[in-house]
Amino acid sequence: DGRTHATRRVQAGEQHELRVSEDVPVAAALDLMFVVDTTGSMGDELSYLQTELTDIVGRVRRDSAQELQVRTSVNFFRDQGDDYVVRSYPFTSDLSETMGQLRVEHASGGGDYPEALDAALTDAVQQHQWSDSAVARIVFVITDAPPHEGFAVGQRLQRAAAAAAGKGIRIVPVASSGIDKPTEFVLRHLAVSTGGTYVFLTDHSGIGNAHIEPTVGPHVVQPLNDLIVDIIDEHNRTE
Repeated sequence: DGRTHATRRVQAGEQHELRVSEDVPVAAALDLMFVVDTTGSMGDELSYLQTELTDIVGRVRRDSAQELQVRTSVNFFRDQGDDYVVRSYPFTSDLSETMGQLRVEHASGGGDYPEALDAALTDAVQQHQWSDSAVARIVFVITDAPPHEGFAVGQRLQRAAAAAAGKGIRIVPVASSGIDKPTEFVLRHLAVSTGGTYVFLTDHSGIGNAHIEPTVGPHVVQPLNDLIVDIIDEHNRTE
């Protein structure tokens, strides 16, 4: 009924009931953010998200045992010298607004291998109004490139991961075609640091070019759509 009731034992055999007179908000929001590398090599991955995101959110809503307000945000990143470094949009409960922002985006730029992942994650964690009452806060990072090398970049990534963990934001990297082993290590570290899940595309996906064999044990290959929905549902249940 929106109120919290609790009992505490004062002495053996004696109980007092503590009533809260004000309504306590029930967690009813789900914050889903997609941080997408939109450099030239990411056309397939961007197209996939433009096609599938509506279905993914719809399935999550149907799977939920409660009436969730699903809020979405899309954020795009490239690198210094491109049209933009980070292009981000605030959370909205209107999925059609998110889809409009997503559909006008295209893959372009890049050129060198590393991209501005540190700037994108800093913006994602620090520059958005994440819901205080969310049952789960998840940021999917879809990329095929590493961050730039250097101490300062490493520190920014560490701070972004620590801030995400402090806010209960789980980072779920989706490693796309073209990543190398050092990049896999960085993405896996971001996932582990925040209680997220490391996701990697395989050659079975038909998305992008060839994919490296990940350094993991036995694993099950699923359609990406199903896997994303399963991850969201799992984190909904464990928050």
